[in-house]
Amino acid sequence: MTRALSWNDLEGTQAIKDVVAKRIPSWKDGLRPFQEQPIIHILKGKDVLLCNATGDGKPALFTVPILCHLEISDFPEAYPSLPAKSRPVGLIVTPTKELAGNIVTQLSEYGIVTLSYCHETLTAARKSGRNLTKEIAACKMYQVICVDPEHILGSE
Repeated sequence: MTRALSWNDLEGTQAIKDVVAKRIPSWKDGLRPFQEQPIIHILKGKDVLLCNATGDGKPALFTVPILCHLEISDFPEAYPSLPAKSRPVGLIVTPTKELAGNIVTQLSEYGIVTLSYCHETLTAARKSGRNLTKEIAACKMYQVICVDPEHILGSE
């Protein structure tokens, strides 16, 4: 019987490094040491609150967990005992809709389907007859939703 692995195990941490090397080859040095533990916590379904300076690599904390889930869903035989969500969805709260737009662009480069939940996307969805709220709630279309504080509780 195969034992279930944890992201904390040597195999789990190696899998994270392998996914980064495969899916984000531009990150030649891989993850920074401070990024590994928060990513493991996120992959285990735990909440993480982390404050870092600009340029310290926060995007890895929301990029890598989604990529790990997608990689395992795409190639389950390569990671037979690691837990993964078949349809992962991440929520990123950003201070501005401009930053949300930048995140959408960046994550799209890694093949992550991302939506910036803002006035413009809501208006475009309405005009095309789509119900964006239902699409998001179905967890089938988007892998990451970016939202600024104005739209979390907004009536739009």
